[in-house]
Amino acid sequence: MSLLHKIDFDVSNAIQEALEVLFRNSQPNFCLLIARAGVQPMLENIGKSRYVMDNAKDVYHDETRQQFYLNYLNANYRKGVLDYSQKDGLDKLYIEMMIYSHLWDSQRFLKDIYRISTMIAGKPYDWELELEDGIAYKVMQDEIIAPLKTKGLRLGEIIESSYSSHIRNSFAHSLFDIDTHSRKIQLRSKHIKNYEDTFLSFSAFQDKFLHSIFLCYCLTNIIEHNRLEAAKANTAITDAFLAPDGRKMQLFGEVIESKGKLYPRFRGAFIREEDVGIEGISKSED
Repeated sequence: MSLLHKIDFDVSNAIQEALEVLFRNSQPNFCLLIARAGVQPMLENIGKSRYVMDNAKDVYHDETRQQFYLNYLNANYRKGVLDYSQKDGLDKLYIEMMIYSHLWDSQRFLKDIYRISTMIAGKPYDWELELEDGIAYKVMQDEIIAPLKTKGLRLGEIIESSYSSHIRNSFAHSLFDIDTHSRKIQLRSKHIKNYEDTFLSFSAFQDKFLHSIFLCYCLTNIIEHNRLEAAKANTAITDAFLAPDGRKMQLFGEVIESKGKLYPRFRGAFIREEDVGIEGISKSED
């Protein structure tokens, strides 16, 4: 088994394990995650609920970036691990540092891992989550990595070993040097407190880069697979549960065929107290 296949296998299994724990702990939370539940406050101005399903804004924003990551990986790692000492290897190292920094600022990716981790820790689904400024180091450690590791989940270990705010900050502000002789990257971010953290070998960076790429790619694929499988029920996919405003809610899924392809669609419904009907929740227009 090649290195890339090993990483793919390890990361995929870790994500599956975490999602299975989330499903067992709270089916409604799991279903809200795959249904892309969110809010659009402006809908209240036209008398509709602010809560929406299939909120695809972050998906659209990240679509071309994720495709670029995959194209790069296929072009440069198909025949094995890339050697940065080869011709144009240094150029590719710079590209990978850029990809790494962008990936760990991805709204879609960060929101998914944040929601999964916090819900596994027992918190409710965060409908109004916004991470426009990324995730602070303390939040990553305390609210994402720690809850997963406390539950003994491999995903926490993979995120911990893959994520480095030092790489992101150093690259974003051009505070790094690359030494081709020692094959090390020197990071000069002012936030680095320990001297040993200022140097990163090429191989150590590459390991973080590859695991990060597969984290993003596999998480997207696995969530999309679960979306389709849940929608195939073509009926309610949860029992009644409480929405953030205290009203009872239920989620429904269906599959729509278009041009020979199947597309999952979800909708929510508030259950009226008199239990004689339901009030619909909008599908996102994004």
